[in-house]
Amino acid sequence: MWNTNKVLEQITQPNRDDNLLVKDDGIYQSDKPVSLVILGRDTRNKNGMQNTDVMLVAVINPMNKKVTMLSIPRDTRTKIEGFNGYHKANSIYYYGELERRQTESKGQKADMNGIKLVKKTLEEILGIPIQYSVQVDFQGFTSVIDAIGGVEINIDRELKYNDPTDGTHIDLMPGLQLLNGDQTLGYVRHRKDNRGELYYSSDFDRNRRQQEVIKAIMNKISTFDGMTKIPKIVEVSSTYVSTDLTKDQIMGLVFNFKNINSSAITILENGAYWQTKFTYLPKEQLTSIRERLQNEMGIARNTTTNLNDSPILLPEEAKSVETRSKTKQKPMKSVQSNQPTPKTTKQTETKQPNTYQQPDPSIEPPAENPSENPSDTEIILPHDNTPLNEEPVDLIEPPVDSGVENGPST
Repeated sequence: MWNTNKVLEQITQPNRDDNLLVKDDGIYQSDKPVSLVILGRDTRNKNGMQNTDVMLVAVINPMNKKVTMLSIPRDTRTKIEGFNGYHKANSIYYYGELERRQTESKGQKADMNGIKLVKKTLEEILGIPIQYSVQVDFQGFTSVIDAIGGVEINIDRELKYNDPTDGTHIDLMPGLQLLNGDQTLGYVRHRKDNRGELYYSSDFDRNRRQQEVIKAIMNKISTFDGMTKIPKIVEVSSTYVSTDLTKDQIMGLVFNFKNINSSAITILENGAYWQTKFTYLPKEQLTSIRERLQNEMGIARNTTTNLNDSPILLPEEAKSVETRSKTKQKPMKSVQSNQPTPKTTKQTETKQPNTYQQPDPSIEPPAENPSENPSDTEIILPHDNTPLNEEPVDLIEPPVDSGVENGPST
C-alpha cells in the first residue's frame, strides 16, 4: 500500500494543474459514472513527435460495474477549434501543444494544451463531457505486458514490417500464441507491411486488435497468477503512465472494479469507413454512439449544443471526394484475412520499397504526407495567425508517426 500510494502520487502529479474542462473536488463518487480518454503515444525515439496512435474513450459506471468503450480511428476527419480545415484525430494533441508553445513563447500563461484540446474536441464530437485522461507511453505498454507474463492472442494473418530507423520490427505468424510486450505492441500498431499495400492493416484492423489486447489484459489480471503481478504493474505505471485522475478517484475505481474481467467491457461499433485520406463515421452510427454514451453517463440526450459533425461525410461532399480519389489513386485489390499469402513477383517487389525516412528532429513535426499538388496545401495557424518560430507545417495532414503510414482499408 505504501508503494502504491507513492506511485499514485507520481502518476497524478503532472496533470492535476491542467485546468480541467469538468471541475471537481477530486473525491471519488461511487454513484456517478466517470468518463475518460485513453491516449497511447510513441516517445521511444524522443524526437518530439506528438501523435496519439491510440485513442479510446471509456465510460466507467460504478453502479452496474460496466465499462463502455469506443475506439476513435486515428485518421478520423475532425474539425479542431482554432484551426482551419479538416485534420486527422491523431493530430489533435499536437495542435493543442502547438498552441500552448505559441502562447508561452510570448511570456503568457497558456490556457490550452494537448490534453485539453483532445477532451474539448471529443466532447463536441461525442456529445458527452470527457472528464479525465490517461496517457500511456508505448514503452509502458510493452512493460505492462511483460510484467503480467504476456497475453494470449489468436493472430488472424501474417504481419511483417521492419524499419530499423525507428526500431520497429514486426514478424508475427497466424495462430493462437503467447505474445510478449514487443510482439503485442507490433500486433496493435501494424499498418504498413514490407510485402506491399495488399498486406497493409487499416485503422479498423488496429482498433479491433487494441480491443482484443485490452480484453486479454483484463482476463489475465483477473486470474490468481495475474493478481500476483499487480505490484510489478504498479511499479511500471510510475514511469510510463500519467493521468489527471486523483489518487482518491483511482483507488475508488480499483476497489469498485476489483473483480472486473472482459465480460464487463462493451465495445461500441463505430462503423467507420475509409475514403481518400480520411476515415468517416456514418451519421446514423455516430448518432447511436452519442445516445449510448449519454445514456451511460446518465445525461439527457441532445443536451450538448454545437455538436461537431466533421467525421460525417455529407452526400454533397461524397461525390467530389470520390471524383478526386479516382483521379489521384489507383484502385486496390482486397485480401481476405484467411486467404493464403499471395505470391509476389520480383517485379512487384521492386515497386514496393520502404520509402520511410527518419524525420529531421529539428522540425517538430514534419508533414506526414505532403500534398501532391502544392496549390492544395493550406498552412494553418492558431487563433491569432501569428507565425511560430518553427519550420512551416502542412497541417492538412497530421504529423509523422514513426513510419506507419496512412492507407485505405484492406
